[in-house]
Amino acid sequence: TYAGVLRPAQQFYDGKCRQYPNAVGYSWRFTDSQYIIDPTDSEGEIQNVCFGGSNGVPLSNEVFGTVFRFLGVDTALCRINEPPIGGGGCNVSAKEDLKRREVVFTLIQDVYVGQEFYLDYGLDYDRSRYGPS
Repeated sequence: TYAGVLRPAQQFYDGKCRQYPNAVGYSWRFTDSQYIIDPTDSEGEIQNVCFGGSNGVPLSNEVFGTVFRFLGVDTALCRINEPPIGGGGCNVSAKEDLKRREVVFTLIQDVYVGQEFYLDYGLDYDRSRYGPS
């Protein structure tokens, strides 16, 4: 599943993303646009493990990063890229469960050791920062 803290989407965009714009690149926005999953740390950076916590809840980042550190979740799935144009397509699919606010990934073809995972980000994803193809 996609690692991170469930946050109301508008609160995330108006708060954390305004201060740390790179955080949006790692977040998962649910198709109903009500919530996102934010795997980034308190400064909007992606780390190898997400511990939870929220800048809006006093001391929660510190508590999750120390006392509840054992609850950390690997963020590798938060780094899945889209395939390059003409690069052979996707090998991973994602399915959202809006009731549980969970995203589950499934391999859709065999992969070999060292092969990168690719996922289609969908029609609504902002690709304006992509370079020329």
